[in-house]
Amino acid sequence: MNSKKNSKYLYSISEIVKTINLELNNNQKITVNTIRFWEKKFSIIKSIRLNGNRRLFNKDNLEKIKFIRFLLKDRGLSIIGAQKILKEFKKLDDYNSSSVKNNIIKTNFKNKAKKILDKIQRIKRNG
Repeated sequence: MNSKKNSKYLYSISEIVKTINLELNNNQKITVNTIRFWEKKFSIIKSIRLNGNRRLFNKDNLEKIKFIRFLLKDRGLSIIGAQKILKEFKKLDDYNSSSVKNNIIKTNFKNKAKKILDKIQRIKRNG
């Protein structure tokens, strides 16, 4: 039997929303429609489609959706801005890996993303 601790567990779209919303304030909550929209806009989100077009997501997709939510909601980026950042960091699949090499990549990714986000924020402030 699958458990959410198992990396092969597949989440329904409603489970994705519930999992993410548990971590957020009320004014930041997302909906199932938001996930569907993001899936169209961000090619890194790849759900498994069942009969009746039912979507299932793995743990990797959950982490990617959390990161996209962070970029859009917490950092205030536009869809295009978030897409540009994600395009720069195609190694997002390694983002949550536990190997030493991938932890270095993860740290570099975070540092580069922070620099880019800070630069975008400065541009927004200065016009």
